Amino acid sequence: MKNSFVSFILLIVWIDFGNCDLKGHLEPLGQQRESEGHIEVREDVPDVITFHKDYVVGSKPVVFKGAGTNLPAFHLWTDEYMMEKFGDIPCDVEEGKKENRSQGMWKWNYKRFLEHYQTDDVYMVNSLRGKLLEDLRLLPSLSCGGFTKVISDVIMWFSSGGTKSVLHNDRIDNINCLFSGTKELYMVDKKFEEFIDFDAEEGAYSKVDVDAVDLDKYPGIAQAPWWKAKMQAGDCLFIPEGWFHQVRSHTDNKRNMAVNVWFHHLPLINQTECQQIDQEENFNAFRTYDGINIGKSIEGARFLLQLEVKDGPLSYKKFVRSVREHSDGLARKSVFKKVIPLLDKNKDKQITLEEVNALSDDEVRLASQLFPMFALEEEEEEDELFEEDPMLEKNENEDLPPVKSEISSGSKLKKEL
Repeated sequence: MKNSFVSFILLIVWIDFGNCDLKGHLEPLGQQRESEGHIEVREDVPDVITFHKDYVVGSKPVVFKGAGTNLPAFHLWTDEYMMEKFGDIPCDVEEGKKENRSQGMWKWNYKRFLEHYQTDDVYMVNSLRGKLLEDLRLLPSLSCGGFTKVISDVIMWFSSGGTKSVLHNDRIDNINCLFSGTKELYMVDKKFEEFIDFDAEEGAYSKVDVDAVDLDKYPGIAQAPWWKAKMQAGDCLFIPEGWFHQVRSHTDNKRNMAVNVWFHHLPLINQTECQQIDQEENFNAFRTYDGINIGKSIEGARFLLQLEVKDGPLSYKKFVRSVREHSDGLARKSVFKKVIPLLDKNKDKQITLEEVNALSDDEVRLASQLFPMFALEEEEEEDELFEEDPMLEKNENEDLPPVKSEISSGSKLKKEL
C-alpha cells in the first residue's frame, strides 16, 4: 500500500513537472528549437523581374542591406523635423508596446506623440497619406509590372523601442524599411502552418505569449522550423504573404522607427510594362508616391480575382467556394449571379485567368462586390448570403442560372472611385 502511494505521488509530480524538460518551455519564442539560420541578405536591390520571380513568387524573405538609406525620410525624419512639418497631423497610437489586440487605440497628433513616446508606454501604428508620403520613395523592385497598382497601405511604426508583436501573418506582401533602432524577427514559412495555432477569435494571429511560450498549449512551436532576421537602421526587409512572423524592436537611444509598404500578392506581373521603361530608370530609380492610388483600386480588385484562378480554371462551384472562403462568407448570391456570366466569356462553365485579365474596368468594379471589404461598388440589393442558397448542393457540373450582364457604356458603375 505504501509503495502504491509513493508511486501515485511520483506520477503526480511527473505530470506537474514533466514539461520542465521540454526545451524552451515558458521561455521566449525562438528558444524552443534552433533556428534554420538567417534569411538571405543582399547588398543590392534586385530589379522588378528578379524580385518578383525569386522572392514574391518564390515566397522567400530577404533583407536589402542599406536600401532604406536612399529614402529622403531616413535622413530627414528627426523628432524636430517631424514636429515642425507633421505636428498637427492626426495619428493612431496604441496603448502598450507589447502587442495585445484587445488593447485600446487613441487618436493623437504627431506633436503629442513626439512629446510623450519616450516616457509613455505607447506605440504609433499609423497609415501615411498626403504630406507624410513626400519624403518617402518606393524601392526600385516595385517600380513597374503592376506593383504600384496594388499598394494596400503605407504604415509608420514608431516607439521608444522594446515593442513586441504577436505571432501573426498577413495575406499580402510586405517591405519594411527601418529608419532607426534595430529589429529581430522570428519567421516561419507558411508551408509549416500546421505547427502554428491561430487561436484568436479574429483569426490571423496566435495568442501565444511570445515571452513565455506554453508548450502544453502550443506544442507545435517546438516542431516548427524557423528562420531569424536581424535589421539595422537603413535595412529593408521583404516578408512574403503568409509567412508567420513575430517582431521585436530594440534601440540604444529610445527611438525605433520603421515604415512598411503592404502590397497585394501578384501571381504574375506585366513584364511588357517593365520592358517599355528605360532600364536605368526602371532598375535604379526610387520613385515617389505621386499618382499612386493607395488602397482600393481597379487594379487591386482585379488582383483579387486573379488570385482565385491563378492555379488554373475553376468550375462555377469551386469558384464560389474559393471566393466565399476569401471573403469570410460575406459575398451575396445576387452578386455571384451578376458576376459569373461576366467572367465566363466563352460560356464553357470554367473561369480562367485569361478571362479575368480581359475584364473591362467597369466589369472589375462590379466584380469587386465579391470581396465586400474591397468593394468599389456598393451592392444595392438586400438578399440572403450565398451560403444559404441551395445551389451549393447541386452537382459539380451544374452551372448558375444565366443572368443578363448589367454592364453598359451608360452604366451607373461609371461613378468615381
